Amino acid sequence: MRTGAEMAAVLAANPFVAAAPNRTVAIFLQAPPPPRLEVVSGQAREEIAVGLRELSRSAQEWRRHQSAALAVDDHADLAGA
Repeated sequence: MRTGAEMAAVLAANPFVAAAPNRTVAIFLQAPPPPRLEVVSGQAREEIAVGLRELSRSAQEWRRHQSAALAVDDHADLAGA
């Protein structure tokens, strides 16, 4: 769960401010992600950035069944809050 201030901070820290808003998402995690992603499979035109307790993702074009799959080191059980 995030407070209003935490949600505002995620928005303010958006690493993809120049990207189309409908092509950018924040994936909220229960715990901090590792400093870098170990494996990103299926990544085509997507950019991924690590936040405090979120991952940000921007894609030029969404394609069903072709989104990048994130494997986050030992944090495979992280789920959105």
